[in-house]
Amino acid sequence: MKLLSGIPIENYFSEEIHKKELECFFKNSIQYIGASSMLKKDGDYRVVERLDEAKILTRKNSDLYLLENVCSHRQAKMVSGQGNSINISCPLHNWSYNAEGKCVNTPFFDSCKDKFTLSKSNFENWNNLLFTGNSSFSNELKSFELVNEMNLKKMVYTKTFTDKLNFNWKNYIDGFAEDYHVPFVHPGFAGFVDLKSISWIDHDQYTSQLFKLKDRSFLEKQQTTPKYKKWITEFLKFYPDKLPQYGGILIMFYPNIMIEWYPLFMAISTVHPTGPETCINHIDFFHHEDVIENFPELRDAAEAAYIETADEDSEMCLKLAAGRKILYNEGREEQGPYQSPYEDGLAMFHRYYHQKMNL
Repeated sequence: MKLLSGIPIENYFSEEIHKKELECFFKNSIQYIGASSMLKKDGDYRVVERLDEAKILTRKNSDLYLLENVCSHRQAKMVSGQGNSINISCPLHNWSYNAEGKCVNTPFFDSCKDKFTLSKSNFENWNNLLFTGNSSFSNELKSFELVNEMNLKKMVYTKTFTDKLNFNWKNYIDGFAEDYHVPFVHPGFAGFVDLKSISWIDHDQYTSQLFKLKDRSFLEKQQTTPKYKKWITEFLKFYPDKLPQYGGILIMFYPNIMIEWYPLFMAISTVHPTGPETCINHIDFFHHEDVIENFPELRDAAEAAYIETADEDSEMCLKLAAGRKILYNEGREEQGPYQSPYEDGLAMFHRYYHQKMNL
């Protein structure tokens, strides 16, 4: 693989570049919107934060719908968050809609209901994960042969963690796409996975990094942080004999969907630019159904360890942004070499970026 130069320093700060990226990368991109396990029973609804709360996921007769979150009467935003209700009602004039978007109540209007419905958007269910956009997520991932290893249909959603970040969105992708920093930034995570085993899958629309766990004797020595010690202790109870084949299967689906699968635990992150030097990251947590039902301590330990690593990533990105800001203010352009194999994914992301931006 030919290694290109990195992303120009200006592209992490320029308002003009920010607007161009919104057009090139995000306007028509595939977007992760949630999971079927977020809505467990009829009447459940959930506003999609990742779509700026413009859409609502609803459930009726075990079917899911993606509805407009704008009332047909006076165009008010109707609901936020999540809940359970037979109908979605506008708080201004009580116009109401069922889970399929059909208008069922129009106070003081006669014979009006049939003329108004909430528009429904198409979406795709890929192994219980939901995506919308102008192309198919499953088509892009059809060549990814490790899906069965991930047991996605047994992964159950538990919570969402949201972080507002004071740096350009590409800093976060840069960090996710390389493992060179792991031994120096993530002492806990480095004690869990075997970085020497890392391998990469390169695709036009995504990259994937694969690695194995440390061997059992190393894990039992607990050479890691307290939060990771707790996760490893509970993890080894679940696997008293043979460890899983893979310690991690991570997918970076361009431009901003990050799927992190670890045995029994999964996190899906989507980082969204909110300005040239700000972004927001939504992270959904999932656990294997056996963990949800029988191993609550393992669930809690996995989430605590993950948040520790996420906080370390955020601190690393702040340092990246600060250093690049110095160069930007001084009008300097500097790019270091890519370390292979640990920064192969970074080179792949930068290649994708160059192609989309015609650099």
